[in-house]
Amino acid sequence: MGKITNIETGQVGVVKSVVKDLLDLYGINDPDERERYFELQRLGKSRGWWASHGQLPTTFQDFLGVESAATIIEGFELSIVPGLLQTEDYARAHEQALAPGQSNDWIERQVELRMDRRKHVLEADDRPRLWVILDESILHRLVGGREVMKEQLTYMLDQIETKICEFQIVPFSAGDYAGTLGKLDIYSFDEELHTPIAFVESQAGSLYMEKPEELRRCIDAYTYIRSTALSPEESVKLLKQRAQNL
Repeated sequence: MGKITNIETGQVGVVKSVVKDLLDLYGINDPDERERYFELQRLGKSRGWWASHGQLPTTFQDFLGVESAATIIEGFELSIVPGLLQTEDYARAHEQALAPGQSNDWIERQVELRMDRRKHVLEADDRPRLWVILDESILHRLVGGREVMKEQLTYMLDQIETKICEFQIVPFSAGDYAGTLGKLDIYSFDEELHTPIAFVESQAGSLYMEKPEELRRCIDAYTYIRSTALSPEESVKLLKQRAQNL
């Protein structure tokens, strides 16, 4: 039972023959249903680009798996540019601020992973639809200094122009709003793969919200945040203005 438990909890991968045995064990005989599980097994094998980066924390591998499988990513950030949109210099400055005692080699490995993550998610043929909402404070926080910030904002403008992501900003003028509690991401998948998952992150750790009532609360919060934000057109104007000021 230990092996089955490890499979069911995602600790180990499976080959098709094992999936077949498990389906027989669970009495799943419908051909269409069996084929769906075989397709999930094939999908699982095709993921995992991060394996080339060595042993990563299991929780982070779980996060990368969720992100890589998503067809829609809706994200809100309160204090920092989201990882998928960070430039190399911005990512380096951010990692140095998060872990000031770490070696340069460790910092560079984190930056390399961040850039590889961006490549595999946003440059893939089947890249997810990305919708990003930022608090305006992020545009003013000089991570890495003025030149690094200008490059970062310019890069984001490029991603918006090339339709890599949709973008909104919650301005200072909005006052208090639902996003002040912090980061919130909602991942949606192909219907046959998984129901949506909400992801929240704090100093206490990361949480995945999958129960209907939890998910509904997170989706409501994201909807409120989006309604508070400037329109995409006004958000781009504000982003351009801030980049020019730098």
